[in-house]
Amino acid sequence: MSPHQISRRRTTAVICALLSVLLLISCQKKQEAPKPALPEVGVVEAAVIEVQSLYQLIVLTPQDRAVFRPVQVGERIAGGN
Repeated sequence: MSPHQISRRRTTAVICALLSVLLLISCQKKQEAPKPALPEVGVVEAAVIEVQSLYQLIVLTPQDRAVFRPVQVGERIAGGN
C-alpha cells in the first residue's frame, strides 16, 4: 500500500469515528428531552370505558370523527350520586 492510500484510510477511519460520536451525542440528547406533561382532566366515570384493565374515552375530533383514546385513571373523587 502506498503512503497516500494509508493516509486516506486513516482519514476515513477518523471521519467515521467522529460521525459515530456525533450520532451518539444526538441520540442521547433526544432521549434526555423531557416529555410534556399530560393534561389532567376531570371526566364523569360513566364516560370511561374499561376493557381488560385498560381505560379509554371516545373523543370527537374537529373533523366530527369519534376516536378511542387511551386514558390513565387517576384518583376518584366522590360526588354526585
